[in-house]
Amino acid sequence: MQSPIYVDFHLLQNVAPSLLNRDDTGAHKDALFGGVRRARISSQCQKRAMREHWRHTAALPKDEQAVRTQYLLQALVERLAALGRPASEAAARVRLALGGLKLQADDDGRSQYLLFLGADELNRLAAVIAQYWDMLMPAEAVEPEAESGAGKKPVKTSKKAVKAAAKDACPAEVITALEQALTDTRSLEVRLFGRMLADRPSFNSDASLQVAHALGTAALEREFDFFTAVDDLQAQDSAGAGHLGQLEFASTCFYRYATLNLRELHALLGRQRESTERALRLLGDAITHALPSGKQNTFAAHQKPAFVGIQIGTQPRSLANAFEKPIRVRRDGLSLTGKSVRQLDTFRQRLNASYGETGAFYFHDLSDAKLQGGRETVGAALTVAMADALQRLG
Repeated sequence: MQSPIYVDFHLLQNVAPSLLNRDDTGAHKDALFGGVRRARISSQCQKRAMREHWRHTAALPKDEQAVRTQYLLQALVERLAALGRPASEAAARVRLALGGLKLQADDDGRSQYLLFLGADELNRLAAVIAQYWDMLMPAEAVEPEAESGAGKKPVKTSKKAVKAAAKDACPAEVITALEQALTDTRSLEVRLFGRMLADRPSFNSDASLQVAHALGTAALEREFDFFTAVDDLQAQDSAGAGHLGQLEFASTCFYRYATLNLRELHALLGRQRESTERALRLLGDAITHALPSGKQNTFAAHQKPAFVGIQIGTQPRSLANAFEKPIRVRRDGLSLTGKSVRQLDTFRQRLNASYGETGAFYFHDLSDAKLQGGRETVGAALTVAMADALQRLG
């Protein structure tokens, strides 16, 4: 049995006053860690930023991207139109096909929950519908309610019954072809982040990448910006502002952690070494460069990580507990980032002493901690780490 290979990413990123990730009240997301409130950037927010980074840099071809949407019906109608099928007839056929997959769309064209599908899967679904166009002639729509008797109120049909009826309306041959269209995907995003389809567990995909919530290494200090907006066309003798507002923000050094199960990703990519090598490169680039876009037009907090560490080993190891006790900065000492780097390195060595080293550690440090043994650039650290990981892959 082959040993597992995990690629752990450890980043320390000091961020200027910003509001990258908000909660439902508009406040900076936070978490209680070590008994102290910290600033937080959610896992899903970071993963969204990585996906957007690949789009903005055109690093990932469109057929390897994925779409998370409730508007699957609309997406398929558009693809069918591109295949030459009349849009006026497509929607009803798509509804019938989705019913066969138990992924029905509501009256407004939305599915019951967000679906995460590769672009290639969407194209294959559209091709199947186009191929079986004549077999997908819609009969009478499945009614959500049935009459219980003359003069009586309609009896509501259960969602389960509606789904079953919709599936029965789609020919079995077509359902088989539709299911085959969803058996595999080239989408790197699906292979990395995984997906779950509640009604079709056979189409679920385990994530090969785990991304932790980013946490501040110091205690969270909330600040507020009271701002005004001036009405340019307001009479000169009029007093007051056109708008008053208040905005919360914060600044901290974030510890970011992600771990990749390399053997699992390699298997999901068909054990093609070239695809795995490319995926590693794209992942390393996105993790080090992608940043959430929340309120960036207001704060322009485009700071890069000061420390990037990559651990190649046989087990994942988060170093978050290095910051269980929040860091405090003295005026005459190291910066917040520098102290965070020192604390992380000290904890990593203690962890290795207790549990044994899990593998090689490569890093780049541009903080005032000036750790010895690092690579000259982030790119150099990533390159040598990825080469090591691929060599272990065999």
